[in-house]
Amino acid sequence: MATEADFIQEYVSSLSKTKICQEHIAKARANWAAKKSKANTTKKNTNTKKVENHAVALNADREKFLAKATQNAKALGLPEKETAWAQEMEKRFPEKPKAVTGLFSGPAVLYTTVEKLDAYIGEKMKDYLKTEAETGVEGPVSDTISAFCEGDLNDFKKEVCSWTRMKTSGNQFDCLIHSFLTMVSPNFRRLPSEQKNKVADAFRRTLFLKFPAIETQSDKKGIKKRIPAKYVFLTDSEIQVLTATYKVNLIVFEQENSTITAFDTVKDSNTFYMLSNRALHYEAVKKKDGYTLTRDLMNLLLEQFPQKFTGDVKPICKFPGTDVDIIAGETVVKIGDEAFAVTELLYDGDPPTCNKLKVKSLETDEEQTVDIGSVAQMTGGRRKTRRSRRRTKA
Repeated sequence: MATEADFIQEYVSSLSKTKICQEHIAKARANWAAKKSKANTTKKNTNTKKVENHAVALNADREKFLAKATQNAKALGLPEKETAWAQEMEKRFPEKPKAVTGLFSGPAVLYTTVEKLDAYIGEKMKDYLKTEAETGVEGPVSDTISAFCEGDLNDFKKEVCSWTRMKTSGNQFDCLIHSFLTMVSPNFRRLPSEQKNKVADAFRRTLFLKFPAIETQSDKKGIKKRIPAKYVFLTDSEIQVLTATYKVNLIVFEQENSTITAFDTVKDSNTFYMLSNRALHYEAVKKKDGYTLTRDLMNLLLEQFPQKFTGDVKPICKFPGTDVDIIAGETVVKIGDEAFAVTELLYDGDPPTCNKLKVKSLETDEEQTVDIGSVAQMTGGRRKTRRSRRRTKA
């Protein structure tokens, strides 16, 4: 009758012929065989010896591993043939995910809702996704929004001071993009740091310039220079493009002067995301229960903390007496019987008001500046919108 030792010996012997072990040895020999026609005799002998040594070392490792594993065979229960060593080999030689290429290479419409964006990142980067337990992907925490937590604090302010800034990569000065993706995309939060950097880089330098909302900004020339550049900070102008494109609202905690800026783009939305800005380094802000807050909570924030109102925030132009947008680079207006393309919106006053337009004749290419009251909508003009858009000075 076979003893336990006989059983263990049979098991160890069978593993010496395991598929995975044989595959590694065969692969090493095949690699050498492919090169030997180009190698001289000395190199041939040397490399052959290396292959043999590799196989011997690998087999010795297997023997040591199995010897240790079988010291307590009864307690171990001896897994099925190949399992134990196969698992060990997977740890030593993990299959690397294929390099991801072509991020955001399609038309912008494929990625310009929060839902589409998150689904795309999840599918494109599926080989890299981890769980929060594995990598702590939502952190580590930077600290609280400390500039808002000085002096006497009521209960609400104490709650706000429990919110945290999530430590955000500044790779290539892409922190605004990292922060935005962290807030809106759970799948982005599940990526390791290296892959986050790749996605943020592609989002900024491949996708961003495809957003039509850039053309609604008076700072569009500056945006088009900053976006493709590396090691150039992004600004409020880019935030306005993001909010207009993804139809989201943002609150920015300005750490330098303890004020709050509200990018209230979608008036009928009850959801706001939160950013911290300290010397143009942006970080996502997270409450205990997540990254969003309601409109009621946003209004309470604006009541409790100073709000940053500056002359650099301006509403988009509208045809007088209507809710129809006039957008530079898109809108065509009529002056008399002639059609003109709007090339620039001109503001004056405090608060700023759009009173004049720069226009270009579609017939003669002649340019002129006109009062907004002197132009009329073309038939089938710009669609109505309930959104209040904001823009940044050039």
